[in-house]
Amino acid sequence: MSLFSKIFSNNDSHKILTEVEKLIDNKNYDEAVVKLSDILTKDNLNKKANYLLGIAYYKTEKYDKCEDYFKFASDEFPNSNYYLGTIFSKNKDYKRAISYLENFTKNNNDTTVLEELGWNYLKNNDLQKVLILSDKLKSIRGDISSAYLLAAEAYIAEKNYKKAVIEINKLLEYDLENDHAYLLRGKAKTFLKEIEEYDLVLGSRYIKGVNVVNWPMSRLLLSYFANVYTKVITGMPICDATGGYKCFRREVLQAIDLDKITSNGYSFQIEMNFKAWKKGFKIKEVPIIFVDRADGSSKMSKKIVYEAIFMVWKLRFASIFGTLE
Repeated sequence: MSLFSKIFSNNDSHKILTEVEKLIDNKNYDEAVVKLSDILTKDNLNKKANYLLGIAYYKTEKYDKCEDYFKFASDEFPNSNYYLGTIFSKNKDYKRAISYLENFTKNNNDTTVLEELGWNYLKNNDLQKVLILSDKLKSIRGDISSAYLLAAEAYIAEKNYKKAVIEINKLLEYDLENDHAYLLRGKAKTFLKEIEEYDLVLGSRYIKGVNVVNWPMSRLLLSYFANVYTKVITGMPICDATGGYKCFRREVLQAIDLDKITSNGYSFQIEMNFKAWKKGFKIKEVPIIFVDRADGSSKMSKKIVYEAIFMVWKLRFASIFGTLE
């Protein structure tokens, strides 16, 4: 190709890319894809064309087609890291999402991206990173609701309810209509109040009817009757022995030999509750409303179900024969 042809081709591509940007702004994504694909058949190394094609596919939720285009363009168009981070977050690949979002935020304090990074830390159970990022958000602007929500969620995950309440109260100073904050504060305060009198406080889905939202009927029936089965076989006076929302006093955990806990999955919850009960600790169930996860997938499997079926009998016989540790 002659120098004149190259200059003409570059000018032509620049003109088309300007038109494509307008098409994307006007949400004409299909037409943008056609024009960009034509450019890339002639010049597949055009970084801007790759970046814009990634955006066009992203906007039409064709996430499987975005990745390669954004990766190729990321050195010249750092926003590619943000898009890649949100794609992997949507696919529940939180580690990869975090990697790309961290790359983006190295030189950019965009609060929206920092919030996205914080929620990915939380979903990946990186609780200390959540708290560090929450402080960073607060230092940028004190009235960012998610900064306090992230910290509260992290403290609740750590069972540090006093600090969770402090964060939520700070949030409500800025946002009196934040339903999420009121819900979290209610949970934390209830557990703090009850743990003053009891040794183990359980958030129960079944103590007052059935309080589960968005579960398919098959999943709900499995959970409900698993708890009925557990109650009958073990004799524990607990309506929801498989739930994971709970608060232990330190003495309870110190009294249980955690090295002797053999179960995994949901039977872990049953085993911990049973051993606390058999050691004479006072247990209190408080009603909660369980809403199914918006992200992630259930860990339920046949292996977990079978383990729970046999675990309750194992606990019952160990108690009868005095071999419970």
